[in-house]
Amino acid sequence: MRYVAHVTIKTLTPLKIGSSKIALHTDMPINRDFNNLPFIQGTTLAGVLRKEFEEKEAEEIFGYEKSKTEGQGSKVIISNALLLDENMKVHERLLTQKSGFLKIFDNLPVREHTAINEKGTAKEHSKYDEEIIYKGAMFKFAVESKNKEYVLKILSKLKKIRIGGKTTNGYGKFEVAGIEFEEMDETRYENYTASLNEKLNVFEADFEQTDYIVYDVMLKPDDMFFIFGSGKPDNEADMTYTKEKVLDYENKTLKERALIPGSSIKGAVSHRVAYYYNLENGISDLKEFDKETSPAVIDLFGQKKDENQGAKGKVIFEDIYLDKYEEKKFDHVKIDRFTGGAKAGALFNEKAITTEEIKFSIYVEKDAKYIHLLEKALDDMCSGLLPLGGMVTKGHGMFVGSYKKRGDDE
Repeated sequence: MRYVAHVTIKTLTPLKIGSSKIALHTDMPINRDFNNLPFIQGTTLAGVLRKEFEEKEAEEIFGYEKSKTEGQGSKVIISNALLLDENMKVHERLLTQKSGFLKIFDNLPVREHTAINEKGTAKEHSKYDEEIIYKGAMFKFAVESKNKEYVLKILSKLKKIRIGGKTTNGYGKFEVAGIEFEEMDETRYENYTASLNEKLNVFEADFEQTDYIVYDVMLKPDDMFFIFGSGKPDNEADMTYTKEKVLDYENKTLKERALIPGSSIKGAVSHRVAYYYNLENGISDLKEFDKETSPAVIDLFGQKKDENQGAKGKVIFEDIYLDKYEEKKFDHVKIDRFTGGAKAGALFNEKAITTEEIKFSIYVEKDAKYIHLLEKALDDMCSGLLPLGGMVTKGHGMFVGSYKKRGDDE
C-alpha cells in the first residue's frame, strides 16, 4: 500500500523563502519555479517538520547520514509546494501565458530593514531589503510513504511549524486550508499521476497544539497619530506610513492595507528588555548597553550569526494589517535661530495614521529564561512609556492598552 496526502496551506503572514540568486531590485529575492512563480522547496518543508520529532524518530522517518558507509534514506517523500492560481490549481508544466492573477506575483512586496543602535538611530551599513510573498498566498504539496503512521504523524505536526526565514519577525505563519488523503493499492498507485491537481479522498487530521505562551495585546493610540515609515514619499508627503498588499483569492485580486511590521515592535521591545536586564544587574555604563550581547536579548530574540555562534529567538511578533484607519499630514519647517524665519529648503512633511485599536499576539517559547523582563517591557508599552514606530520625539507612537496571557482566568 501507498499512503498519499495532498496538503493545501494559506499564508496568514508574509512568507520569506530565500534564494541564493542575485537580483537587481532587492538584496534578498525569494525562490521562484520554472514559471517564475513563488514556491516552497520540499527540502524546506522536510527540514522544519523534522525538527518537530525526537532525534531517533526523525532519523527513522526522514533518514540520516552518519558517515560515507552508514546512513539511511528517507521513508517519506515531501514534494515542492506550488502556488495555487485563482482556480485553485497548480501549474506543473511550463506556462506559455499567465493569467492576470498569476501576473500579480511578478512584482512582490519588498521590506526594508535597518539595525538600530543604543541611541535609537540607524547603525552604519546596516540597511538591507528583502522580497516577501504576499499574505494570503496559497500553496499545495504532497506527502507520500509506504507507512501510514509516518504520513499521519507529519500531518499532525503542521499546526506547530512556521515556514521559511525570519519566523521570529512574524513571517511564515499559515493555516491548513485542506487535506486530501488516500490509501492506494498497487493498481491504483500505478494509475496515480502524482499531480497535485488530482483529487484524493478527503481526510481530516487531529492536530497537536503549539508549545508557546501566547500574549494577546490590545493597544489604543493615546490621542496621537503614529507612523511606521515606508522610507518612501508619495504625491502628498515626503515621508509616508508603510502599506502592503494582501491576496484575496475570493475576488481574485490584491487589497492594500496599512502595515505595522512585527519587526518594528520587536525592535522597540528588545531594547526595553536590554534596559531592564541592565537595571536588574546593576549595569549603568552605556558602553555595556549593546543589546546584541545582552543575555536576555539573546535568550528571547536570538543573535545574528557573524563572529558569534548565532541563536534563534524564542519570541514571535506578528505583522499587523489595518483595515480601518485615518490619515493626517503634518507639515514641518526648520527655523533659523538667528533670524527666526524659515530656513531655505527645510520644509518637509510626513503622513501619519491613527485607528481605534490595534490587536495582535506575541508567541513565546515556554523554556525562555527572561519572560519576566519581556512582561516588564509589555507593561511599559501598554502604559504609554514605550513609544512605537517613527517620529516619536514629535509625539507620534504613544499607545495605552493591556495584554493578557492566553489561558489565564478572566
